[in-house]
Amino acid sequence: MSQLIQMRRRIKAIETIKKITSAMRLISRSFHTRMNKQEHAMSEYRDTLCSLFTQLRTIAPEWKPKRFFPSEKLIHKELLIIIGGQKGLCGNFNANLFYWIDTHKKELNSPDKRIIVLCKRVQEHLIKRTLSIKKQYPEVKPQDLDATTEQLLHNIFDPAEEYTQVSILSNHSKTFFVHEQRCQQLIPFIGCADTTSKHPSDDYHWNHAPEKILSMLAEDYIRIYIRTALF
Repeated sequence: MSQLIQMRRRIKAIETIKKITSAMRLISRSFHTRMNKQEHAMSEYRDTLCSLFTQLRTIAPEWKPKRFFPSEKLIHKELLIIIGGQKGLCGNFNANLFYWIDTHKKELNSPDKRIIVLCKRVQEHLIKRTLSIKKQYPEVKPQDLDATTEQLLHNIFDPAEEYTQVSILSNHSKTFFVHEQRCQQLIPFIGCADTTSKHPSDDYHWNHAPEKILSMLAEDYIRIYIRTALF
């Protein structure tokens, strides 16, 4: 009799857990769908930026400001921004980043390397590996993406640091469940490098100097790339 009562309690508990996890799944899918729609808009904006940048670069091929192309005479100082997941139930979302960090541990321990980490789980992993962290953002909320993006942009172009190379390590979504890590160089600037053949030249009238507009577009490209990676 006692075994039957225990069995009924277990069945009831399992049914309750099933309802909770089902609700969590529906909420997660709904949130993911909304974020995907916003990401599509950002992708279109980024493509438009690249189109304009490519056309202007043909007019001003000598454009190479120190802000985006640090001098080779500077002491090498590299900044790596790592964006991970702050929740525990992230599957291979964080696992791939952990693997990359473990296989590059010697490089990350270099004295000329600075690390900014976003989200708690990756931060904990770096601390366990005794890796130095320059700045950390344990929690990133959707409503704070713009503010976080601007803070990261400020760190990248901090005149007190003068980084010779800046890269961002994040996840790229292949499917809803499968992600792969991607390390993208931001400085020296290589954005829009593969768009020359995709966008035909249009006849625009530019009120400002091409070099000034190129710098604005390049900074905007870095900003939108960071924001997309945060998504």
